[in-house]
Amino acid sequence: MLNSVKFIELTGCAVGYNGTIVITTDGGETWTKQESGVSSTLNSIFLYDQNVGWAVGDDGVVLKTTDSGITWLDKSTNFLNNLTSVHFTDSNVGYIVGENGIILKTINGGDNWINQMSNTNFWLFSVYFIDQNIGWIVGDDYGLTGIFLKTTDGGTNWINQSEGITTGLYSVNFIDEYKGWVVGYADSIYMTSDGGTSWISQSSGTYSSLISIDFTDQNYGSIVGNNGTILITTDGGLQWINSLSGTFYHLTSVNFINQNSGWAVGELGTILNTTDGGLSWKNQVKGTQDYLNSVCFVDENIGWTVGGEIHKTTDGGTNWITQLHYIGSQFNSIQFIDENFGWTVGDNGIILKTTNGGTNWIEQARDSSYGLLNVIFSDQNNGWATGIYYLSGSTHIVLKTTDGGTSWIEQDVGIEELIWSIYFVDQYTGWLVGENGTILKTTDGGDNWTSQSSGTSDFLISVHFVNINMGWILGENNTILNTTDGGDSWAVQSYFGFQLYDIYFVDQYNGWISGFGGQILRTSDGGINWANQSSGVDNFLSSIYFIDSTTGWTVGEQGIILHTTDGGGITFNEDNEIKIPTELSLSQNYPNPFNPTTIITYEIPKTEFVTLKVYDILGREVATLVNEEKPASSYEVQFNASGLTSGIYFYQLNTGNNSETKKMILLK
Repeated sequence: MLNSVKFIELTGCAVGYNGTIVITTDGGETWTKQESGVSSTLNSIFLYDQNVGWAVGDDGVVLKTTDSGITWLDKSTNFLNNLTSVHFTDSNVGYIVGENGIILKTINGGDNWINQMSNTNFWLFSVYFIDQNIGWIVGDDYGLTGIFLKTTDGGTNWINQSEGITTGLYSVNFIDEYKGWVVGYADSIYMTSDGGTSWISQSSGTYSSLISIDFTDQNYGSIVGNNGTILITTDGGLQWINSLSGTFYHLTSVNFINQNSGWAVGELGTILNTTDGGLSWKNQVKGTQDYLNSVCFVDENIGWTVGGEIHKTTDGGTNWITQLHYIGSQFNSIQFIDENFGWTVGDNGIILKTTNGGTNWIEQARDSSYGLLNVIFSDQNNGWATGIYYLSGSTHIVLKTTDGGTSWIEQDVGIEELIWSIYFVDQYTGWLVGENGTILKTTDGGDNWTSQSSGTSDFLISVHFVNINMGWILGENNTILNTTDGGDSWAVQSYFGFQLYDIYFVDQYNGWISGFGGQILRTSDGGINWANQSSGVDNFLSSIYFIDSTTGWTVGEQGIILHTTDGGGITFNEDNEIKIPTELSLSQNYPNPFNPTTIITYEIPKTEFVTLKVYDILGREVATLVNEEKPASSYEVQFNASGLTSGIYFYQLNTGNNSETKKMILLK
């Protein structure tokens, strides 16, 4: 996650989790990761000019660069507070704020820091000065009460001017000593024209919390926040326009160098750039940390993976190029039948097709009433896609095409249960699986479907066949089912461990399963026995694909892509051990979709005050699951949505000024 971004002309720097620092000298077309020398989360970056800058973070970390971010010097203080914001008025005079009301000042470029009295123990999140004397600070008491401080003597004295502000504040920006804005919790925007003595609330038109604000002059300003929110104004905030960011990820920082050119950063390494004043945004991340949902290869070299973007490799995954960033949709499944013909499906009913290996993609369908989860083609003409309706009513949708996707016809499968996965071995024979142990089979291309007995009521989430007789199904509670007679009977092959998610076989003997916690299982006897393989990661692995018994790939959260050329290596059984997390982590809920309960797991690396909240698609808070101080550990929380309606929801983990957000689907 990137927490802060700052540009001087085309030179920029962004900082984030685990001491991450990335720099650019070409306006973000290319980004280079630099060695920071620290593992603490970095929360704020300030560039004085193209050479000199400072970064601050957790555990009192202060870093300085004098060579455009190539190297960083440790200028940390004796204070171990988490530091959240840094601002300099010239190359010598600067200020830092952070937890427990800490305010630090330097007059020698950061070589020494003096503690100033704030008279508060609130979290201070943002500091801004217009000259060496006049400055402002904002913060809150864990989102409950906002605080606004002002100084007119370089920080010797700080005056509390919080009257009229009722919510937590996260960012402050002034264009002169009189006119400024602050933003914060639950869509809060306040404007002052008298230096902060009085405040006027402005309407944001959103329910999301707003995290960062930046103005280039008295008219042009921008705000970013939760759920990919970007707001733009051209009249000083009298009206705020919601700009389509193309992401649901939490955005943490925004910076413009003029009325047209700006950048925003946030969760999973997101870096967005605009050159038209915020009317449109493009993703500048080349090495993506996007959530990858599906992977497909046609040989040992050529393959694709999708999430928020479409990525292609021609060298077995050593290098990946981004073929398409599609505003407004997340791609959930991709399939190619050869190196030229392929399809991908995703949110808002999107279906795209390529006939030239992904160089060009053609939109074949779009419908905002449902999302598509799976696509499969048996040849260039015959294909199927399955998904779910976003609103109450019919829970699933099954589409079929016989003309390569030019037209799609909805098929009635004769049940009400949610359908989650589909697989066809030819243009006639296929299976659907879903909730309540549902298994359906067709032998006429989907015109008619016959129910098969699974022997379980578990939610079935993945199905794969190697021929018309032999296949496997994966379900919640780590249920593994196997058939050798086309589904007339199913045998249980259970496994105990992390929740499993995707299954793939290359023949009747060799198969793999991926899932939560970096779990990969391997069988070489058709699933009679399953054994752990070492993935080396703890990311959720959402999709796995092999072209033969040795060569395969798996993808998942935070842009993880793993590749094996020896069938996944040596299998082993792991001993249970207690592991202290090394970083903040929020996992995908399971099951997902769910009704009415689901499990959310998260990890925190140190003792912190933790909130875990659920929001609806409009950003309104609907549930608080955690709201207390927690020691470093891994946690599991059950969310019961029995009182909510079907739809898309977001759950957000907050610790201090760090945050992660994920999407889940409730279907009743």
